[in-house]
Amino acid sequence: MPLGSTLAVGRTLYGGGATQLPEGTSVADGISLAGLDWQVHQMPLAYSPDLDLICDGCDHDGTLWRVEDWVANVRSDNGFVLSVTKKSYTPVQNAAALALADDLVFGGATLDAIGSSPTGRKTFAALKLPTHITVAGEDLLPMLYVVNSHDGSTGLRLCLNNMRFFCTNQLPGIWRNRGARGVSFRHTRQVRQLEPVRRLLGLALESAHEEADLAQMMTAAKVSEPNFLRFVREQLYPVPEESTARIRRAREATVDWHAEAWRAEHNSNITGTAWGAYNVAVEYLDWGRRNGTELRRAVDSQTSKLTLRRDLIAALVP
Repeated sequence: MPLGSTLAVGRTLYGGGATQLPEGTSVADGISLAGLDWQVHQMPLAYSPDLDLICDGCDHDGTLWRVEDWVANVRSDNGFVLSVTKKSYTPVQNAAALALADDLVFGGATLDAIGSSPTGRKTFAALKLPTHITVAGEDLLPMLYVVNSHDGSTGLRLCLNNMRFFCTNQLPGIWRNRGARGVSFRHTRQVRQLEPVRRLLGLALESAHEEADLAQMMTAAKVSEPNFLRFVREQLYPVPEESTARIRRAREATVDWHAEAWRAEHNSNITGTAWGAYNVAVEYLDWGRRNGTELRRAVDSQTSKLTLRRDLIAALVP
């Protein structure tokens, strides 16, 4: 089946790791419906000089040595080890982290989904912002993610995204004066007291409209297909000088993917513009590579997508 006919088929906003919630669902009920009503327990670590001691079925005596200052962060429901961290690391439980969404709902956002990565190392709540944005004749859905990790990779984060429905692209936004990766909170017991969340909602609304203005500017900038594919081949996915035939074929397949997406029906209203070029490149990151989870593509790739947008504007917008 041609690639262009399948690009926008069978995609959901959040992938298989999220539970779409009925309108009006509370955060507490959403956590239960999403199966995230478990705790993170910190367990001591120990090792044995006799490695056989820790294998399955070993029944002889041995000595266990305590690992000082380190703990295992373990799911209470299935015993899965989410991470190993310093003892000073304080897990933010799912209920406490996602309770930030309660403040956002009170401020006017709408809770839409709650989910996690397959292991539970990252959890999130997705909220719709109370605003309307139209670019190139189609609606964008401004979203705000509350993201938490149990592996020490990030603090508690608020991230902006604008969802484009035709291809379910996640188009990241920049918080005003706060950089690309969103607003982060340290893992502390006073996490909800760090900054008034409803003020952050106001900043998110301002940023969403600034992003829409930038999208309109990119829509007005004309880009030819040869120039776009040259940008993909030479700047996004260049072939190393010393590369194998397999690598060269893979790079050309990537360029071909972008060409087909550029010509696909669901992009026809923005083809030939810098906005269309950006959406095609993001579509590849979100869906073409097919690596990682939807949550990782949507949230963890924010910085790379914003770098991509900056480079594309510099190369293709007069």
